[in-house]
Amino acid sequence: MKKSMFFTGVSYVLAGCIFLICGIVLNTKINSLLWGFAGAAIGPGLVMICKYFYWSHPKNNSKYIEKIENEKIELHDERKEMLRNKTGRILFLINLVIISIVIVIFSVLGKLELIDFSEPIIITLTVFWVLQLVLFNLIFKALEKKS
Repeated sequence: MKKSMFFTGVSYVLAGCIFLICGIVLNTKINSLLWGFAGAAIGPGLVMICKYFYWSHPKNNSKYIEKIENEKIELHDERKEMLRNKTGRILFLINLVIISIVIVIFSVLGKLELIDFSEPIIITLTVFWVLQLVLFNLIFKALEKKS
């Protein structure tokens, strides 16, 4: 197992502890957010550290090698690669539909004066929507040139 997994886990735990200390010491409106960041960092960090020690143990070495070989086979399986590509395209299209609907909803709510902060949200979502379209086309053309 790579040592980078261990160091990443330790850095996650340290970042989580910093968020935890800030959540305890500071009394701000974002305390709940700090507590959430602490849990979101400490949990995965501990899991990474445990996985590192589990797979680094000599008795699990053969199982780890087998696991890595299976992962390599799974990653380079042409059928699964095609399915991942198709899934990405479908999710991209669903995402565009959802963003379009949310833009319309916030526009209507803003015009009805039910929310007063709709304009920044609409602008942000519209920029994100256009950015997705542009990046999708740029990445697709770059990949098309490579193959």
